Amino acid sequence: MYSKVRDNRTSGGDERPRTNNELMNALEGMRIVSMREASMLTGLSADTLRRHHGHLILRLSAKRCGLRLRDVLTIGDPQQA
Repeated sequence: MYSKVRDNRTSGGDERPRTNNELMNALEGMRIVSMREASMLTGLSADTLRRHHGHLILRLSAKRCGLRLRDVLTIGDPQQA
C-alpha cells in the first residue's frame, strides 16, 4: 500500500508515494519515551536532560515526563549543533 505524502525537499512540491515501512519509521520517531529510557539512550542523566534539554520534555501526567524518540536520538548529534 502506498500513500501520497508531500515531500517539501523536492523542488516543485511533487508528491511521491511512501511505503508503509517509511511511514512506520516516521511514526516511530513520534513515540514518547520515558525519562529513564531517554537517559539510557543518550548516556545523560535525567537531571542533565532537564537542565539542558528542558524545552523538549513533555509533561505526561502530574508525576511522569517523557521525550519524543526523534528528539532523544538527535541529542548529542553533531549535525544538530
